[in-house]
Amino acid sequence: DNNHTDCVQLLLSDARTDVNQARTDDGTTPLTIAAWEGNYACTQLLVGHPHVDVNKANMDALTPLMAAAYGGYSNIVELLLMDDLPTLVDQCPAWRSMIVTSLLCGNTATQFAGSSLMKLPILVWRFIFSFLRPRTQVNQILVTEESLSEESVELDLVPGASALWLAAKRGNTLCVEHLLAHADIDMRQPDAAGQTPLQIAQENGHAACAALLLTAAAV
Repeated sequence: DNNHTDCVQLLLSDARTDVNQARTDDGTTPLTIAAWEGNYACTQLLVGHPHVDVNKANMDALTPLMAAAYGGYSNIVELLLMDDLPTLVDQCPAWRSMIVTSLLCGNTATQFAGSSLMKLPILVWRFIFSFLRPRTQVNQILVTEESLSEESVELDLVPGASALWLAAKRGNTLCVEHLLAHADIDMRQPDAAGQTPLQIAQENGHAACAALLLTAAAV
């Protein structure tokens, strides 16, 4: 929704806005809400903010990445796994705007503000900025004890589940593919009951997800 996007953009331009402040009783942040609802444009704006905590979880330990994986929003999962967006360059708004736009849009080159000559491949920019923000924690899990909220239980969120586990259980193949491509993913991480992503995919009859997990395990 363009109106929502414009409102978010306007709020983020105000220095008084706390981008990580919980907006619901269970501690859910704006980024998690955007990811849960599959709103790519708002997620993109929030991820591009220099102070956003991409790993901030609510009281059930649900993170933006888990929310997107659960909903099957593969484009948002992919965006959240781009954990190399610049933060230090926010000291220069013109640089930040150009670099972030280039990274988010997937352009082949990024150009410094004020220079028509200096261009670097996007992979070089990603390498340069990869250490400027804490990496997205792909293996975070939901609370391990039986203390999930009633709403989360109704949604079939399981203690100990990771983003990969949730995507595998719901048969979100593209989300599983993006998560498996991340260098730090633990594809064998079980839930609190001991079920791995592969086992839960097989149990629920998601053959494509199971095939991806089997292939990754073999490699």
